[in-house]
Amino acid sequence: MMTPRLRIEETALNAAACLLDRLRFGLEDEDGTRKLLRAIITHMPCPPHPTVHEQLLEILPTLKHPQPVIEELAELTGSTLDQGTLRVIVETYKKVLSLDGSLIVPIVGSLFKLPLSGATMNEAASIAREALSVVDDDDIPTVVRTLMKTLDQSTNSAVAVHGIRKEAGGLSDHALVRSLFNIITCSEVLTS
Repeated sequence: MMTPRLRIEETALNAAACLLDRLRFGLEDEDGTRKLLRAIITHMPCPPHPTVHEQLLEILPTLKHPQPVIEELAELTGSTLDQGTLRVIVETYKKVLSLDGSLIVPIVGSLFKLPLSGATMNEAASIAREALSVVDDDDIPTVVRTLMKTLDQSTNSAVAVHGIRKEAGGLSDHALVRSLFNIITCSEVLTS
């Protein structure tokens, strides 16, 4: 396996490229994709070389199993991304969504984990607002949490709050209470 090669700085990038080729050529199922990404995250020097996430973003729209990549991308890229890289991530997510709308919740959840600002924050807000009207009741907390992260002093806040109020009207009381509870407990965990 490539795990020992991932730990050594001189061979890590080549080993990661070999593992990513397994994804590129569709050799891994969803579980294998998760294990491969966990190996890269766990064993490569932190954060992995930018080439790793650049290659992942390049192949993401063509992957047979994109969800594990979407779910792990924020951890894989680290917290110090420049705005150019964040724009590429958001644009790639939009492309993936145009190909498979069922990935809206993992994408919105991933956007929450990324260090967004400026234009990427506005794009994330737009994606989350669109998601608000199409996701299942159980997924509302993920969407609202991302929307809340994108709030600022501009019209972004008013539009987000209006969307939340509009969609909350269609939720059952039980679903609304559960969603609000999940959002509050998640926020408390994140701030402590």
